[in-house]
Amino acid sequence: MIKKRTLRWNIFRYLCLLCTIVTGLVAIVGSGTPPKTEIHESTLFKSFHFGYNTAANGYTIIPEKSSPNIEYKDCETLKRERKRELNLQMARPEEYEKAYNEIPPGGSITIRITGFDIESINPENFTYIAKKGEREILRENGNYCSSPAIPYGQYDMWKGFDIIYLNEPITDSLDFYIIDNIIKVRTDFKIIKNNN
Repeated sequence: MIKKRTLRWNIFRYLCLLCTIVTGLVAIVGSGTPPKTEIHESTLFKSFHFGYNTAANGYTIIPEKSSPNIEYKDCETLKRERKRELNLQMARPEEYEKAYNEIPPGGSITIRITGFDIESINPENFTYIAKKGEREILRENGNYCSSPAIPYGQYDMWKGFDIIYLNEPITDSLDFYIIDNIIKVRTDFKIIKNNN
């Protein structure tokens, strides 16, 4: 049963890849110029489950949808969330101070990864890079311990999560990159602070 399903899945993958290549060639021949974006095999497999990138408290993420996708929360948003949790637990005043001191000044980025097998969502297979202009402020590999893998959807999908913390606040914009070290694909993001 598993071999038949794997064979069917491989045939489906290669047919989809072939359709993508043919579509790209038609676009090149028809317009005389190459398509604007490069289509990667991982995009093809994950395109069923593109998610929205979200940011709180006056920030915007470009692109709006992607796979994997991210969520950015600045320091103030994390403090509000933590305060709600502490209020619910009826914490003592010194616990508030301790909790606030543990919140990173740059906030957090949650990475949501979707894939067809558990290994494809293992955060250890990803590298995260954050840059302010040309200056790199973060480079780290994913942490498997922070990612509970859960079955997802009707297509035997898996979803995993990872969180990274930034030591510097975003004052203007931040370029964030997720590199899939297995299939050698990079997803680029720009987190922009809105001027209100």
